[in-house]
Amino acid sequence: MPSEWAPVLLGGEIPQLDDKIARVSFNVLMSHFNDILHRVQNKPDTYEPVFWRDPAGQDVVDNWVRGFIDGYRLRAGQWAELIDHEDKKILSPIFIHLRTEDGSYALDGGRIDDDVRRIAATHIRTAVLEIDRFWRQRRKRAIKQVRPDAKAGRNDPCTCGSGRKYKKCCGAN
Repeated sequence: MPSEWAPVLLGGEIPQLDDKIARVSFNVLMSHFNDILHRVQNKPDTYEPVFWRDPAGQDVVDNWVRGFIDGYRLRAGQWAELIDHEDKKILSPIFIHLRTEDGSYALDGGRIDDDVRRIAATHIRTAVLEIDRFWRQRRKRAIKQVRPDAKAGRNDPCTCGSGRKYKKCCGAN
């Protein structure tokens, strides 16, 4: 939900801006969020993660990974289901870039070279799509467990808990 991740993205709190600036800024942010979500879920061949580039033209993946981990921490308890699952390897291209507070890589003890990390970065797109697939399968199972009489109207929040309208989420299928 945006109310959870927006303050994290904006440095801890949503700044108080004049209504028009706040509305336009938040709309741009939500438009980008919805575009990414739409691409991942409906047009996966058009999704690409956005990385910074250094002066030599190399992708700088650390900022993207840091943002991913900030999102992960918001729902760490739920992510445990994937971490404990045999599919957890899909997180490898992301987790290989984790850094500790002192800036060293967290998982390798200095044994993985930069070339391996560059190759892993090329697999982050696939990892994101596989993570989405993993959670979609979980949501479909949860939806099947909902009683038949617990139907949502088109404009009601989706029963899967995504926060989106039913007609834009599970009702679109």
